[in-house]
Amino acid sequence: AQESVKKYGDYSNLYFEFLNKVAVKVQKEYPGLLLTAYSYTNADTPPVGIKIEPNIVVDIVTKSYLFVIPGNLEQTEARIQAYTDLGAHVMIHDWDFSGITPRSYLPQLATFLQWSKQHGVLGMYTEWSDGESWYLDGAKYWILMQLMSDPYQDVELLWKTYCDDMYGAGSEAMYRLFSNFRDVYMYAPGRIDFGDMPRQEPTLYGLEELAYERGLLEKAQAETKNDP
Repeated sequence: AQESVKKYGDYSNLYFEFLNKVAVKVQKEYPGLLLTAYSYTNADTPPVGIKIEPNIVVDIVTKSYLFVIPGNLEQTEARIQAYTDLGAHVMIHDWDFSGITPRSYLPQLATFLQWSKQHGVLGMYTEWSDGESWYLDGAKYWILMQLMSDPYQDVELLWKTYCDDMYGAGSEAMYRLFSNFRDVYMYAPGRIDFGDMPRQEPTLYGLEELAYERGLLEKAQAETKNDP
């Protein structure tokens, strides 16, 4: 086992050699049954020199919040393509968590979903932050749901539709609020260190920026004060 790790740099070859053996036995006893397997942590690269059995679906863990970093989207697509080139069926397990502020990168995510559909990806599961984050990220998750059904929809029109339906007379102010958060996040690479999570997000917003966002919230509140 250690020789394999030394040779290939991680556990992917060991992992898929084992899975292939299980898949062959399963195929004989339960034809039509699919096995799912993660591509993650210390087995997150395609194995070298191994064809993956056709009844295995590789659930590839992605971090779409990194798509704003130049080249990251293309690297993710190349990794997925490498698995399909080995014969694997593929689905996506995406980290779509919120941060201190909304992380909005929906045009990039729409592009990724379009590419995934064109390259035979079976589906997508997304991890997201619920509960207290919904008040800021509800729009993003609603739009993501729409894009997972049809990734060719117009993202900006979906934003406007959400704001119109949710905020009524306060729609324009809230649209501008979300747009400003999005624009700041788009330029976050180069201003903060992303690492496994962009934990330095609070440093993206100075007092003037926060005052602007608060002003938009107060404007929307005033415009909807008579709306139950």
